[in-house]
Amino acid sequence: MKTSSSDTIEQMLALSPGDYALLIAATFEQMDRPTRAHVLVAKENLNPMYAGMKSAFHQEGERFSIEDLMRLVEARLLADDISEIGERRWSWTLLACMIKRLELNISEIPEFVEIAAVIWCHLADAAPLLKGLLPHNIVWSPEEKEWFDLSLSDDDLTQWTLNIVAPKVCAKHPVVQKFAQDRGLWVFRL
Repeated sequence: MKTSSSDTIEQMLALSPGDYALLIAATFEQMDRPTRAHVLVAKENLNPMYAGMKSAFHQEGERFSIEDLMRLVEARLLADDISEIGERRWSWTLLACMIKRLELNISEIPEFVEIAAVIWCHLADAAPLLKGLLPHNIVWSPEEKEWFDLSLSDDDLTQWTLNIVAPKVCAKHPVVQKFAQDRGLWVFRL
């Protein structure tokens, strides 16, 4: 049974930056590839959603952070009337928010770049699965799917994820470079 409120996000946000980074790393390490692929879709759609919400709040003279968005997404997940589709969608969106929060902390704590780079390797590795997952998927709208050119080869989808979607600081990290080199791929965001 769902509760009307949860301390899960607040506990996560209260972690030290290092413990938060380790939690995110462990979460993605244990995640299956199809879930990672859907988190990639959520992450690609998160950026315009977050920017729009941040802008709307700014116009009202209010601040809006990724932590605020995480709380809103959690509230959607805990809603009594959430459907199975909604639960999947908002779960993947929350995971995308967790990545975004880690990325926003990279500039303050450079040691987290390697953790984020490993996560992006996981996401890039799962990207080719979208060719089978997205065409008939009802969780994502056609507009949310259009970021992804499913006619690309598996290697090209993987490269696109690293070169276009991943933050530049992650794409140029040695972990990502080795991931790409081991697969005969290249990352040009140096």
